[in-house]
Amino acid sequence: MIRVWYGFLTAAFLLSILFIPSSALYAQQDDDLDLIPDNVLSQPPEEASEALPETYRFKIYLDEAATANIRRKNLVVPVPSSDDSDWNNRLSLDAKTEIDLFSNLSFIMADRLHYLLEENQEESGGRVQNDLKELYVTANSYQFLYLDIGRVNFKNGVAVGFNPTDYFKKNAVSYRISEDPNLLRENRLGVVMARAQGIWEKGTVTLAFAPEMNQDQDRWWTDDGSYGLRLDKTNRSNRTLSKITLNAFPDFNPEFLYFYDSDRSYFGTNLTKGIGDSAIVYLEWSGSSRPDIFAQSLTEAQESGIIPFNSLWVMDSGRESHFRNQLAIGFSYTEKVNRTTFVEYHFNEAGFSQEDWDNWFRTGKEAGTLLQNPATEALGLGMLGQLWTTRKWSQEAQEPLSRHSIFIRTFWEDAIIHSLDLTGITRINLSDGSFFAQPMAEYHIKKNLTLSLCVNLFMGSDETEYGSVDPLGDVKAGATYYF
Repeated sequence: MIRVWYGFLTAAFLLSILFIPSSALYAQQDDDLDLIPDNVLSQPPEEASEALPETYRFKIYLDEAATANIRRKNLVVPVPSSDDSDWNNRLSLDAKTEIDLFSNLSFIMADRLHYLLEENQEESGGRVQNDLKELYVTANSYQFLYLDIGRVNFKNGVAVGFNPTDYFKKNAVSYRISEDPNLLRENRLGVVMARAQGIWEKGTVTLAFAPEMNQDQDRWWTDDGSYGLRLDKTNRSNRTLSKITLNAFPDFNPEFLYFYDSDRSYFGTNLTKGIGDSAIVYLEWSGSSRPDIFAQSLTEAQESGIIPFNSLWVMDSGRESHFRNQLAIGFSYTEKVNRTTFVEYHFNEAGFSQEDWDNWFRTGKEAGTLLQNPATEALGLGMLGQLWTTRKWSQEAQEPLSRHSIFIRTFWEDAIIHSLDLTGITRINLSDGSFFAQPMAEYHIKKNLTLSLCVNLFMGSDETEYGSVDPLGDVKAGATYYF
């Protein structure tokens, strides 16, 4: 319990700059006009012909980010392989366009081109990677029916830090540009699908089907190289989603979902309720019959060939599938000074309990001792590979690795001085008190130029979730130029 409170207090200190009392700073200030977005688009002329594009929206920006890593030495559970890069640099060109081909037909495309350079690539040069995030057409019929076909970033869920009903998020993050869940949701690969939506006065019905794509490796649609589409990650199986949203109640619009993936069914719901003008409480839940996170990660690793089928699992695990729940429950509060804070409790029944963590560390120590003998080194590496496979799977699936956690995110626009935005994020493991914290500052020098500084910290004792990862943290400085 002491460790849990330690995590709370330390994380609160790191984010305290975002909660500086500011009523005196803004007592005489009226910022209503500042709330109007700078990029409001003008409406197309009423006399535009339907046979020609009525309007288009085009956004392009250049993003430069340099990161210095702070390494943690002497991990209790060694990483089986690591590049040990102390720095990296990313230069990205991001473009998104939406073109109205006709009054009821639009074309949407979003693409990001990276140039990635790391310390261990300095001699051979950097790596070019292109992510075609979205490419689809959307059609509107009878003013209430919509159809989207192509590669779509289909986002679901009312929570911020963890979205149990965001069923298409798994393996969709191509390059992890941030630990901010908001940025990860926007900057991920879409899924090839057909999506239909009907909108009526009393609610909305959505149906989506994402087919399995041919999994042959090194094809242009599966290649993980510079310009491959990586559809083997986003379209590994046949999946269907049905969703209904009800507008039958004032300020309360419940949403119910059913998702089917291969031979597994998922049930979900999203509930939100406003409280006054400033607060919103919400709940996001999903449940399905599945094994625990260790068993699922190793099963998929064996199916993909990462781990041999005949490998013995190094941890006793819940291989049997039974109904397990995932939950995110929280509230948001918006202040008059343009500051919004989200506080959430996350529950992942398939995640690690404290007993699972104890087994993870005990097995990792045993594997570490095997590395000291050349005759048993291969066995030790194989054991460590299984342990770290689970942590990597959790990150790619965007599921909490631990069963109980707290998430806090606060965003303060025009904080303290005009054009300075502050964001703070923290995740706290409720079992061991370890935490992740990310304070970030963005200063808008001009309308089209923003400078940013971000720090990531993984804090905790050696045998805790966040105290057992490498790196200890990193510092990232960046600049974004909007054309």
